[in-house]
Amino acid sequence: MTEISRPDKVLFPDPADGSPVTKADLADYYTAVADVMLPHLVGRPLVLHRFPDGVDDAGFFQKQAPRGLPEAAETVTVDADNDRGHVRHLMVGDHDLAPLRATARAARDLFEAIGLTPYLMATGGYGYHVAAPLDGSADFDEARALAVAVADRLTRQRKADSGDRIFLDTNRNAYGQTAVAPYSPRAVPGAPVAVPLSFDELGRIEPDGHDVRSVRRRLARRGDPCSGAAGRAAAVARAAAALAAL
Repeated sequence: MTEISRPDKVLFPDPADGSPVTKADLADYYTAVADVMLPHLVGRPLVLHRFPDGVDDAGFFQKQAPRGLPEAAETVTVDADNDRGHVRHLMVGDHDLAPLRATARAARDLFEAIGLTPYLMATGGYGYHVAAPLDGSADFDEARALAVAVADRLTRQRKADSGDRIFLDTNRNAYGQTAVAPYSPRAVPGAPVAVPLSFDELGRIEPDGHDVRSVRRRLARRGDPCSGAAGRAAAVARAAAALAAL
């Protein structure tokens, strides 16, 4: 939960009943209407109409997303309506993806807590993969047991924190199973690609957000977020012990 600075600050003056609307009141309102409001905004760049000193003073419109956004905030860059280049807007993404993104971040945090190095990939389909390199010192059963234990921990944690019921697919860690390789095109119209991401991109890149054309531009600009993964491989036994100690 993001902390609200100056929650008692009055934003709307006293109505007839003498009860002004404070910053905390407005936050509570948006929380209450989020489920019905957000579907109207999905996929749209947003503009903030800001009134830092309350609605009695003249406000201003802010198109550029402010600095210091929380990690979960989504943005989109669009062409400006003049010759000033591009504007990075706040955006409400596909709100069905919110639990997936929250779970991916929770997986990252848990992996790091038990000594694993997490890597994120948009699958080119409907979700995200979070993986960590292992050093090969454990056998198949030990590695699979760790994957199942991590998934069980995450499922219980998400249910306790948010009430979300989620399914974490550890079957990719089963014998004879397959998983999409990084940078593989998917066999669907548009040729979306399974593309590795940095976690700070999670809020603004959808699972099928890159295709065979855009990935080449991306690599030229950003390189490969998974570069050097093999050098960060960890031992299953140490991670399992750390998980048990949490």
